[in-house]
Amino acid sequence: MINKLQNNKNALSSISDDALIDEMVKKELTVSHAKKLGIQVSAQEVDAVTQQERSLLNNPSITGEDNETVREIMKHRIRITGLSDEEFWKSNETRKEYEKALLMGKLFDKLVAEGKIEKDGASFGVFQNSLLVSSKGKVTVNKNALNN
Repeated sequence: MINKLQNNKNALSSISDDALIDEMVKKELTVSHAKKLGIQVSAQEVDAVTQQERSLLNNPSITGEDNETVREIMKHRIRITGLSDEEFWKSNETRKEYEKALLMGKLFDKLVAEGKIEKDGASFGVFQNSLLVSSKGKVTVNKNALNN
């Protein structure tokens, strides 16, 4: 959807199903790793970030191509859930996704503070790839369930 909104047909066709699955698995492994390390996110933190994100999306003074793309993505994301705007932002599913994002952010900060990664996305990506590699054979993805 993101690539389509950005009219990036080449990127869209170059993303394989396996690569998408790997990205989803890496996210879940990263969140799981953060929790194993004792990293936590409070309900208040989730409330704050969802309110901030919602406010930023609805702020007409924030302009630019990237912001318009994000607004369009979120508009479609909310529409496909079948929920109203209000229901979407208060839903358990939305809250869980923001909780995951916060956990990943806190893990990133912890790893940087401990000198285990550099303060850039590439280093964190390498870390996430190592989680994926170390999970090979331990995690099973039922691809048939994804086709339904």
